[in-house]
Amino acid sequence: MHQRCSGATMSEVASPESALADRGQRGRVAEAVAITLTPGLLATIALLSAVAPFGTDLYLPVFPQVAEELNASAPAVQLTLTLFMVGMGLGQLCWGPIADRYGRRRPLLAAGALFVISSLAAPLAGSIGLLAAARFVQGMTGAVGPVLGRAIARDLARGKELARALSILGVISGLAPIAAPVLGGALADVIGWRGILWVLAGIAVLMLVCSILAVPETLPVDRRRAGGFDDLADSVRRLFGDRQFVGYTLTQGFGLSILFAFISGSSVVLQNEYGLQPLQYSLLFALNAVFLTMGGVANGRLVFRHDPQQILAIGLVASLVAAVVAATVTWALGKPPLLLLMMMIAVASACNATIMANTTTLGLERHGAHAGMASALMGAVQSAIAGFSAQMVAITGRTTAVSMTVVMAVSALLAGASYLILCHRRAATDR
Repeated sequence: MHQRCSGATMSEVASPESALADRGQRGRVAEAVAITLTPGLLATIALLSAVAPFGTDLYLPVFPQVAEELNASAPAVQLTLTLFMVGMGLGQLCWGPIADRYGRRRPLLAAGALFVISSLAAPLAGSIGLLAAARFVQGMTGAVGPVLGRAIARDLARGKELARALSILGVISGLAPIAAPVLGGALADVIGWRGILWVLAGIAVLMLVCSILAVPETLPVDRRRAGGFDDLADSVRRLFGDRQFVGYTLTQGFGLSILFAFISGSSVVLQNEYGLQPLQYSLLFALNAVFLTMGGVANGRLVFRHDPQQILAIGLVASLVAAVVAATVTWALGKPPLLLLMMMIAVASACNATIMANTTTLGLERHGAHAGMASALMGAVQSAIAGFSAQMVAITGRTTAVSMTVVMAVSALLAGASYLILCHRRAATDR
């Protein structure tokens, strides 16, 4: 009798498909959430998760300066953003498995130190090639923040508590895309693009210091993976063998692409086509980030009253409608009224918060025993798709309002299709 009960428990822990996968093993951890997942730790995780907003939004207003000083084309400058995102994707694939084997704290501190070094190298670059290389390394090392932030949250929370924690992280992290473009626009003419990158280096130092002071080890030794190729292959096989996890991952990646198409194209479109000055652009960009933050606040409240699946589905539909309307109007008019364009983008941004939080919750909830690797795969796919969408905005050699909104609409369609084909129908079948 005792052996049968023990065997059943081991089976539950090993199964990535079961919602009960880690109930027995993690129950004690869940009870400690109120003590361990402190506001200070949440704030630090949020800061670490803001690597991408700081690495992109702070830098966006100075794209024209970079092109002029380094004698580079717009697509070449765009490549420095794309390589940063590609580095973020590849880096997460590296740091996730490492963190599952060695714990969260040591990899976080090691990668954080390398992130500081690469951030110090970027403003010293004398050519567009060297700048692109430094930005790639920044992405590779800075990726440790988002992937381990999600893994640490999964270590300490489950279910609706996890959804709420991720929503809070989204709200706090949302301050970065509000502050970063305003700061970048205000400083662009004062300290130039190199000065902006020095500011980013200072933020990297702050992230490392906060990691040292505030982030404890959240993965006990007895819950760590054995490591090695066989263990890594087993984790990947389990994750890719879970159709719903793949669906949530793709939905998240294409969902982020809706927002990232705007992020990557907005600097050129709003400054060149609409004639906005860097500070004006930054303020408008920050206003859009306010809607993203509002979406996160709303999601944090809704997850305790409604099924995350339902919230996700509504967010996908609303985002699709907004992106398609923006693309249709822009295609028809070429240069639609700025207010109309920004209204549609604001709706898509607010919905993006619900997409990101709920796909992360629903995906990671299925794989507690592989939280680092699951977080890594979600982040890697997210970054790769977002980086590709950023490059697609300038695929014709120039960035326009039409190319930006069309990529947004296509991304929204692919996000909805991923959910319908891999998540929604399968979920209905499972019931």
